[in-house]
Amino acid sequence: MADQWENADAFLAHCCEHNEIDLKYVRSDSFYRLLRQCDWSEESLYEALYCSKTSSFEIEFDRSLARTWEMDERLFSKDYQSNTWSMRRYPLVLGKDHARYHSYSPNSREDDARRGTKYIALAKSERKGVKVQADIVASRSALVDLMLSGINGTKASAWIYAVNDQLFLEDDERSYSKKNRFFNPHAMTGLNFEELMTVRQEMVDNKFRFKWTKNDSEKYYSLVRHESSLNDSILVACEIDAVKPQKRRNVNPYSKERFGLSSPFKHLDRYVEIKARVYEKRHSGNLHSALIQCFLAGTPTLVVGIKDGLKLIAVMERNVKNSLGRLKLPKWFLDRWLIFLVRFIKGFILKKRNGNLQSFHFHVNGSKLVIRERETTRSEIEAALTSDFLKWREEHPQKGSEDESAEMVNSPEDELTGSVNPLSQVDELADLVSPLSLKDRCILS
Repeated sequence: MADQWENADAFLAHCCEHNEIDLKYVRSDSFYRLLRQCDWSEESLYEALYCSKTSSFEIEFDRSLARTWEMDERLFSKDYQSNTWSMRRYPLVLGKDHARYHSYSPNSREDDARRGTKYIALAKSERKGVKVQADIVASRSALVDLMLSGINGTKASAWIYAVNDQLFLEDDERSYSKKNRFFNPHAMTGLNFEELMTVRQEMVDNKFRFKWTKNDSEKYYSLVRHESSLNDSILVACEIDAVKPQKRRNVNPYSKERFGLSSPFKHLDRYVEIKARVYEKRHSGNLHSALIQCFLAGTPTLVVGIKDGLKLIAVMERNVKNSLGRLKLPKWFLDRWLIFLVRFIKGFILKKRNGNLQSFHFHVNGSKLVIRERETTRSEIEAALTSDFLKWREEHPQKGSEDESAEMVNSPEDELTGSVNPLSQVDELADLVSPLSLKDRCILS
């Protein structure tokens, strides 16, 4: 097997011909060398679109629901040698209020307003004359599982829907529903850790009154565009946990804060991914999925809450670029493995494309990552893409007419030179609190 393939293109052609990828080979040193030697490369990824989903499930083109992340030294003390923060007083139990938590996770029985955030945003932006081109539009969670399948034994199951000239990669809700979806104390630790890291906690009579997560209705999203030197492109919808606040001197702590995220390239460096992990596994592969999430969103900072059971005992900040190397997941490998998957999907579906609405199932079967055309009902596709967007894309192919394609989204050069569409202008965070004041001892509202 090691000498069977002359190059990555030959192996890719074999996979497209047989509708499957041999994962044992992908996990081998031979495949690693093939990708190392090939001339594929990824262009600089950038944020093509961003939006906030409000508590009333409206999609707004602003950053109003983005949250800032900054360690509160009233709660944590830092060990500078290990770049780790420990609780100042006692471990904090993160498994609180699970019985009162309300999830708005999408399923086929919910209306369009509660699901399909990226599709609502795409249709809304196109109706305003702002287009984002991509061969594939992907749910990050589905893409993470597919990428992980080539690294470890992760099971993956996803659907690909072909609508006119565009493909859509989504989670397999039927398989996903079989997972442990109900909320319990352990399921709440990640949600409560995010809340702890991004919300100023109240202090009353020198005692903290913690705010625990109540629901997942409000979110902030970044749609990040990856493109290869081979002109393959994929738009990945990423939920952004937090943003590092700007470091500025002589800033009034009570003034309104601006993110200043005007560059579609550079501001990705200020996004933060927040995860909670069990203590005894903090150095093992259970960080792989989080690291790939960061890779897909272009996020360099991973904040890890170290747990002992339900108790938070420490917080660790990791630079993803350095972490990827230590965990044998160099960025160049993830770049090319992503390109391989995108080209495999496009190559297989191109053979099967008949111009109608089509569905394909992509899943791990034994040691193979298999893609097959499967019949689905229109209502099932509407449940994944929303009925409004499905109808919109059927009536308006992404490339559209020459007149439509002339009204493209601002190029990165436009963003950097100041010739910007109003949708891409810097937004003032009028509703966000000021940066943490470490000397602030007053009662916080």
